[in-house]
Amino acid sequence: MSTQGSVMEISEKLLAEMDTWPTKPVPKVLFHGCRDGDLGLDLKSGIISGEKWFSTDPFYAGEYAWHWSRPDVGETLRLEVEVTHEHLAIECPHRLDGANWPPFLAECFPNVPLGYELSYHFQSTLKSHIDALAVDGLCSYISNGGKEVCIPEVEKFVVIRRQVILPKTKDEYREQNGLL
Repeated sequence: MSTQGSVMEISEKLLAEMDTWPTKPVPKVLFHGCRDGDLGLDLKSGIISGEKWFSTDPFYAGEYAWHWSRPDVGETLRLEVEVTHEHLAIECPHRLDGANWPPFLAECFPNVPLGYELSYHFQSTLKSHIDALAVDGLCSYISNGGKEVCIPEVEKFVVIRRQVILPKTKDEYREQNGLL
């Protein structure tokens, strides 16, 4: 969901932590696993909008087309997008990546339930935190050693270059990629 135009909660703890993180350019080509009909996605018009997660790894991105939060409707796809507006991302340090991230977020947002709601809350407040850092050209977030990228207001930064239709099931996808 896009929170464009809304005022978001700022966690001083998260903001102080993010202020110590390095920045780096966002890669020029990214991938996004999705379903036709996902919120913020209009494939007929070639528009992707809102806060979206991408990966630099096409296979990894494709696996997210079957994320449990997505309804099992519409074609399963992997999009290749090009970053048309060069900008920086703040990079989460390895010490907070993976299993260490949810407990840290829970400290930052103690009134948000653990699990997907906490992750979604971070995603929806990311732009407010980035804006509060006031670093020229800083617009996104990178984690997982550079493998994952979250871009708020993605419609300002990327264009869809290619749509790849994926198999009906995740098992078929994994089998086609030599993982089953």
